[in-house]
Amino acid sequence: MPPPTKYINRWEDIKDDVFEIIYNMKAPLSAEDKDQLVKAMRERGYNIGWNGLRDNMARKVTIWDAEQNLAALQAMYEWMNPSKQDMIEIALACRTKGHHFSGSALA
Repeated sequence: MPPPTKYINRWEDIKDDVFEIIYNMKAPLSAEDKDQLVKAMRERGYNIGWNGLRDNMARKVTIWDAEQNLAALQAMYEWMNPSKQDMIEIALACRTKGHHFSGSALA
């Protein structure tokens, strides 16, 4: 096997290769699966071990629940201070998702 030649600066640089390799692996990954993933990445020229992969994968996963969505929405509303016309446009956009209310109901 040739020595690794690609040094990773960003998760975006490797994520497609990682996901392509693990696509057919059964979750949760076994120790053998983890070894295979590292081996496959090294065969593709990446200089990375399991800890580097694990740290990058864990850091990028965010699961949003209703409370987080609401908090973000409220903060955006207060920060951006949408105009009346903005609120009308937002209400119209919500209608395409099956929610029916007026722009004034949002203000």
